[in-house]
Amino acid sequence: MSHLALLLAWLSVPPPLLVVDEVVVVAARHPQELSRTPAAVSVVDGVTLDRLPVLSAAQAVNLLPGFRVLFAEPFGGRPMESARGFFGGGEAGYVQLRVDGVPVDDAETGAVDWQAVAAAAVSRVEAARGPGSALYGDTALGGVIELITRRAGEGPRREIDFGGGSFGTAWLQARAARAGRPLAWSFDLDGRRTEGFREHGGDERRGARLRLGPAATAPVAAWSLDVGWLRHQEEEPGPLPLDQLAVTRFASDPLFRFDRDDEQRLRGSLRWRRHDGVAVDAVAWGESRRGERLRTLLLAPGFADRTRRRLESDGAGVSATASGGLGGERIGWLLGAEASRDALTSDHFAVEEGGARGERLAGVAGERRRQAAFGALDWRVVAGLQLSAGGRWDGLDDRFGVGAEHTAWSPRLGLTWRPGGGGWVVFAQGSEAFKAPTLDQLFDPRPFPDGAGGSFTLASADLAPQRARTVEGGLRRAAGPRHLQLVAYRIAVEDEIDFDPATFRYVNIGSSLHRGVEAEGELLRGRRGSLRAAWEFSEVAPREGPDAGRQLKNVPRHAARVVAHVPLPAGIEAGLVAQRVAGRYLDDAHRFPMPDATTVDLRLRRASGPWEVRLDLLNLLDEEVLVVGYALPDLTGDPVPYGYPGHPFAALLSARWAR
Repeated sequence: MSHLALLLAWLSVPPPLLVVDEVVVVAARHPQELSRTPAAVSVVDGVTLDRLPVLSAAQAVNLLPGFRVLFAEPFGGRPMESARGFFGGGEAGYVQLRVDGVPVDDAETGAVDWQAVAAAAVSRVEAARGPGSALYGDTALGGVIELITRRAGEGPRREIDFGGGSFGTAWLQARAARAGRPLAWSFDLDGRRTEGFREHGGDERRGARLRLGPAATAPVAAWSLDVGWLRHQEEEPGPLPLDQLAVTRFASDPLFRFDRDDEQRLRGSLRWRRHDGVAVDAVAWGESRRGERLRTLLLAPGFADRTRRRLESDGAGVSATASGGLGGERIGWLLGAEASRDALTSDHFAVEEGGARGERLAGVAGERRRQAAFGALDWRVVAGLQLSAGGRWDGLDDRFGVGAEHTAWSPRLGLTWRPGGGGWVVFAQGSEAFKAPTLDQLFDPRPFPDGAGGSFTLASADLAPQRARTVEGGLRRAAGPRHLQLVAYRIAVEDEIDFDPATFRYVNIGSSLHRGVEAEGELLRGRRGSLRAAWEFSEVAPREGPDAGRQLKNVPRHAARVVAHVPLPAGIEAGLVAQRVAGRYLDDAHRFPMPDATTVDLRLRRASGPWEVRLDLLNLLDEEVLVVGYALPDLTGDPVPYGYPGHPFAALLSARWAR
């Protein structure tokens, strides 16, 4: 027998039982069997996260096909998400992140802090790829990700997780929990810091979280309370010209030497659920955020503008859904409504010598109100065949002196077919979605010098929402010993919001076409290990203008991922994540191709009694990765390529004690 055959036989010992049809929540906003879901859905459970070199929710998201979070590792750098070619560069969010059913994003941009949740707190990650406005509204144009964290009282009664390593990185997380009756509770403390692998690249976080809820044997109707606090301080080293990056990836741009973000958040939610007959899920949430950020923006090579921005944001919202079945469960239905209000006060100040705050330059205050109603209907026509229909109405009302109102309908139609009632499912759906302009794109008053003694702003109050029409279809194995899924999609986007260098403002400029194929599957699984792989092809290009047909900047044409877990002798387990991206450019004109990149991360762990010890080796091959970049015209109009480097090889040693 060949060595390959021996390896396959060793890894592929089947488990004693088949995996039943999995239940997911994110695609339908209520529990639904995967075989009845007409959307591309991926799931990562807590056991898998424990086995792999994953330290934050951002790294967990990078395990999902169709999604990428840049700067996901805990070495500084503001995380930025990309999904099916939708990339906001940290200035706008295209993916809705929900933590235990509550949306979490910044009021001014819609962006989220992907490192706010530590991986140890996550028990499950669910993701629905592609436009999800039919159930989730405008911030779900690229997809929806649900982080399900450990419930009150879930897990050990006492737990501590600590570690550290390269670049002055260290963390300490502690948890106490009680699952008694009638009330369960848990209290978490979280502290993390790093000096960063680049000069002026430090990051520090401190947080606490209290959860109260019913005991494990919950009654038919129950409530839960979740309150958290987070303090975050971050330095920004800035981009570097590519010729300088070729010499060193550890330096920072002196123009950014004062850049720093300091903010704190207080967030809470109250939830009530009833799961007998008609299932009802109601949640109210609120957040108060205060921060000050010194930010430098390059206007030309060697020439920059900086301001200090003081921001205050207070938000509150409520959401409720009811779901049930009719006709002997042949018809399933969902009705829901939600409303929210975000109040924002933003002031920009001049920056004096040494980075101190100077005179006030400009300011704005106002609020964004949202109202929405949505519904969905699933009809089992015959055994194995289901039709789905749904939609959502959204109304947005902005009041910042100059007001703006937007309304949108987001319908969706889908079907699932399970031939012969087996484990294979064919699914397809068509939908319309929208993305409202952010408050910064509409109203940010930050002044920029015009070179003639005056100033201008990038914001434009007359922006219209982006619109997207999607058709996708695929094949999945929803039940059986191994999960497989193949999806093809086409997304046509109109009225895209982008920065126009001709007018130096945000405008609705042009349209684009997003097409792609995503494949993922569990290739091997047995008592001696597992192997999963994913591959994505993404073609994202403008449909008009001088760069029509060319791949958009920073969006890879190809991405591949291999995830493996292998038990080793002496009780050691190895978890490996290897990823490769190819076909990227720094600019839409394709004058500056980005090098292909392969990264390999490895975790070795061993458990003994209440202790678990882990060694994480990140970027094991020490690949010099260019994470993201752009081309900036100099004073003569010639483009100069800039980029942000990825971190070099890093080693982190940590331990967990739980009892």
